[in-house]
Amino acid sequence: MRIGTCLLSATMLAGLAVTGVRGAQPKDEAPPTRNWPMVEGNWGNQRYSALDQINTTNVKQLGAAWFRKFDGEMSRGTPVVIDGKMFITVGHHVHALDPKTGAVLWTHETDIAPSFQFKGVAVGDGLVFYGTADAHIVALDENTGKEVWSTLIGDNLPIRKDSPSAALTVTGQYISSAPAYAEGLVISGMSNGDFGLRGRVMALDAKTGKKVWEFYTVPGPGEYGHDTWPSNNEEWKRGGGGVWNTPTVDPERGMVYFGVGNPVSQWGGELRKGDNWFTDSVVALELKTGKYKWHYQVVHHDVWEADIGTPLVFYNAKVDGKTVKALGAMRTDGYLFLLDRATGKPVHPVEERPVPQNARLKTAPTQPFPVGADEIGPPCVDKDSFPAGFKSICFYDPIDYDMPNVMYPLNRTRSA
Repeated sequence: MRIGTCLLSATMLAGLAVTGVRGAQPKDEAPPTRNWPMVEGNWGNQRYSALDQINTTNVKQLGAAWFRKFDGEMSRGTPVVIDGKMFITVGHHVHALDPKTGAVLWTHETDIAPSFQFKGVAVGDGLVFYGTADAHIVALDENTGKEVWSTLIGDNLPIRKDSPSAALTVTGQYISSAPAYAEGLVISGMSNGDFGLRGRVMALDAKTGKKVWEFYTVPGPGEYGHDTWPSNNEEWKRGGGGVWNTPTVDPERGMVYFGVGNPVSQWGGELRKGDNWFTDSVVALELKTGKYKWHYQVVHHDVWEADIGTPLVFYNAKVDGKTVKALGAMRTDGYLFLLDRATGKPVHPVEERPVPQNARLKTAPTQPFPVGADEIGPPCVDKDSFPAGFKSICFYDPIDYDMPNVMYPLNRTRSA
């Protein structure tokens, strides 16, 4: 497979978005301009630039300024452009490029494969940060690409380096997205909870890589929310709750937010009676300490692998004539939950509706639904879309072991 990075620019626009103040970060709500300092644009994942030199009158003049090939590797990472350099993850490499010409300034190679889950980097304090397939956060010198520090945020489990997929298939724990850099901290979640891990988010000191705080997405004994897991077993130890996407940061409020994945086992709930906090939830923490502030669960006792797999997005809501700083979280069935960033309460009414039940799977009696909202797509699989002998079911229909050939509308809004 060949992957390339292409910069589109008209001659009149060449050189735009390639210079800036060292380590510049956008202010709260401010879209980026001369830099693109984060994979999602800014702390609120808004993916919007305030640059206006490209518009409807001159967009037809755009053409390729340069093209850079990366043979044999794959990338899902959005380039970060800051300090006159472009940083991109490709396979098991991190590259720094000249954004004006595409020339490679330096290349860093990791020793762990596969690294196809790389989704970009964070930049700050003169360092470039990325996550690995064996759950490390690594810091590189911004100017040379030399490794400065590497910190494990997962469990110290042995892996087989002789297997290309060892890190992913043996331990399951890896970092699937770019970390976030804010206020001297590097913050990252860890996936993959589906392997029976206990999900977490960790903040590291950006200069040293030392742990500042850690938050487990499945609370342990004595921690708030542990009573939503059974008291007669230890399913919480392998409860899942992977964090798949880059955390969002609100520096004005001193808070960090992230979406949490599904519990484990992902299609069977018989051993984990309860709502299983904080899986399938938006969680807000104090930025400097990692202290719990609030959470909002969009699926109770998930038995459909319906985790929050799309990035959270900041926006400003108008409620009763007042501006509310809010965030949007998309649920797998296509419903959008709009929450107050300060409190976690829904900006618009949400109601608990009865859903189909299965006593063996310990299903929750109700699930939350935004009142008056539309969902993306139909709630059930179209019966005309599959051959005879299969059965169509809908979101929140329980799926048990004695139900063969069932067609279920899974992962409609899962982020690539």
